Formats: sequence, C-alpha cells, structure tokens
Amino acid sequence: MRLFFVRILSGVLLMLTTLALSGVPPKKMHSLEPFQNPLTASDLQKLPGHPRLFGPRAFETIRKNARDGSFGEILAKKLIGNAEKYLDQPPMPRAVVGGRLLETSRNELRLFNTLSVAWVLTGDKRFSDRAIRELLNVSAYQDWHPQHFLDTGEMALGVALAYDWLWSEMTPEQRKTVSGALKKFGMDASLIKMGGHQWLQGKNNWVQVCHAGLIAAALATAEDYPANNAKIINRAIAKLPDAMNAAYPPNGAYPEGVMYWGYGTGFNCIALALLEGAFGKDFGLSNTPGFDKTLQFIIAGYGNNGKPFSYADCYRHTGPRLSVEHIWLAKRFNRGELITGAMRDNWFRTYSGDSGGKDRNAALCLLFTDALPQKITE
Repeated sequence: MRLFFVRILSGVLLMLTTLALSGVPPKKMHSLEPFQNPLTASDLQKLPGHPRLFGPRAFETIRKNARDGSFGEILAKKLIGNAEKYLDQPPMPRAVVGGRLLETSRNELRLFNTLSVAWVLTGDKRFSDRAIRELLNVSAYQDWHPQHFLDTGEMALGVALAYDWLWSEMTPEQRKTVSGALKKFGMDASLIKMGGHQWLQGKNNWVQVCHAGLIAAALATAEDYPANNAKIINRAIAKLPDAMNAAYPPNGAYPEGVMYWGYGTGFNCIALALLEGAFGKDFGLSNTPGFDKTLQFIIAGYGNNGKPFSYADCYRHTGPRLSVEHIWLAKRFNRGELITGAMRDNWFRTYSGDSGGKDRNAALCLLFTDALPQKITE
C-alpha cells in the first residue's frame, strides 16, 4: 500500500514539475531565417573539401579532446577497443524485422561512427578498410527501407559520416557508389510520395532524426548534387522548427518523455552541429525558446535513485546517461557545470562490455567534450 501511494505522489509531483517547466503562457515561435535567405547550389559548391561534416577542424578537435586527461581520453580508449571488435565481423545483412530495418540501421550507425573515429584517432587502415567494406555492403542493399523512414534517417547519418571522413581512403569508384546510394536510398527516397512519409508533416522525434540523417547526406555529397542537396537542407531547416516548437518552449520540457528526449534531442543537436560546421550558423534554430533550458529539464527528469519520471513513452532505466546531446547542449549554452559524475558513470556502465557500445552516437561526443570541466562534480 505504501508503495502504491509513493507512486501516486511521484505522479503528482511529475505533473507539477512538467507544468512548471512547460509554463502557462502561449508558446513563442521563433522566426526562421532561411525563408528570407535560402541556401542555393552555389552555397553548397563553396563548401570546403572532405572532411567537411562538423566543420573542417573536426579531426583536430577529436584528437585534441582524446588527450584531455579526463572523459575524452577514457572515451577514446573505449572507442578504439570497440572498433577492434568489428574487424573480424562479416558485413551486416539487410534484416527487416517486424516491418522495420531499424535495428540494422542502428547497428550500422554505431559501426560507422566507431570505426571512423577510431581511424581519425589512430590512422590504422584496418579501421578505414573495414568501414569502407561496410559502406559498399549497405550501398548494395535494395533500399534503406523508406517505408519506415527512421530506418533510412539513421542509416544515412552513419553512411554520410563514414563516406565524408574516410573519403581520402576510398577509390573514385567506391566514392561514386556510396555517393549514389546516399542520393538514391536517402535523399531521393525522401522526395518520393509513398507510405511512411507522414513524418514530413510531423512534430515529433521523427522530424529530428530523419532530417539529421538527410542533412548529413546532403552535406557529404554536396559537390555531386548541389542543387538537389540545397533543397534537402532548406527543407530540413524549415521543418525542424515544427518539432522544436512543439517540444521545448517555453522552458525546455519534452512532451514525449525523458527516454524520447534523448532520441529526438540527440539527433536534433547533431543536425544543428552539422549546419554550424558547414555554414557557421544554425539558422537561428538553437534560439528556439526553451532549448537553452532543456538540459536542466532532463536532469530534473530523474529521481535520486536514477530512475526516470515515467510519463509519456518511457521505460524504466537508469539515468541520465552522458550522451552527445548532453555534451553539445553544455557546450552550446556554456553549462558544463551541469554534467555530473553520476551521468558519466551511467555512460560507462552502458558503453562497456561485449555489445560494442550501446550508445551508437557516443563517438561523436569527442567533438564536444572540451565543454566539460576537467573534474566532473561527483
């Protein structure tokens, strides 16, 4: 009986917290710069050569952060160890399970991020060769299952990053093959009217995830299809506010619960980092009201026992766990002091072991770990 009342009280406290974070005033929507100044084919043709995703100094930043004597150095060692585990694994088959390719896409995203960053850190051709082998494998799939476009979005992000970062290690024929797959299976598939594209009119995490993958694909192959890719990026910049304005104003609360906060916000942060790395700005998207407070929201979304306030679509887990969205938000809004030892330790528990790392975007944390204090509050 006591447990029952504790749960009831927790639910009441959660509702009060959510109301306080969400606020009563009407949501203020920010104006969108690209409507006045959309990107053109010429803008994409002016982008620097490869590597360009996350900016021309991405490699330098990753290597510097991997020597920070703190979280970045520990992360780099774990990444290299997990990259080693991929070397003897065969290419992944295209496995549609339950009407989704999503598990395959997520495994591929993890592989591409891990192997690409391991190569950046070490220069070891074993890592680049294995990633290129996998790029050619997924480029030979019949498609990336656009009927459930999350599958396509996550696959496109991983393929685009590996293609761009390993561009120097690929032959011209290999580049042509992978670039063609990013266009056909990723960008073109998002333009064809078919079932599974309701997300284009949506206001939830699908908008954030799918457009992040498409932005990456468009930037990685910018010189090959500049006019087409400018349209892909312009659409993403125009559509991301649909999700961001539905989620974060005025004080950072996320309507889909703390679990989906990590999914949607993580890919949203990646999308903004990609835009900023390419164009020096995120077109005002990070100025969405409440976005600067959403890191505080997710920290408040867990109790002292590490369990989440389980509202909306959420399962029981331990958190918050340090991920790319926490680190990017801490860097963007200068709030590194919010990152705690408990968040770091939760990450260690999930990223260690034989799984190759549960967090498929963990490798990208090395782009932003310079935002973290040298000594994380315990």
